[in-house]
Amino acid sequence: MQPLKSKSKRTRRMEKRRRAQFLDRHAEHIRLALIGGGAILVASLVAKIALG
Repeated sequence: MQPLKSKSKRTRRMEKRRRAQFLDRHAEHIRLALIGGGAILVASLVAKIALG
């Protein structure tokens, strides 16, 4: 396997831009999914403690 070439400034800038566009488009859904998952986790822990 060949060693990885270091990325040019242009490539890095394009990747950063693409990542920013992706996050602009999907950040709200990701955030809501994480909050929902955390709420479910906390609820299950509380139920487990309460029911013993």
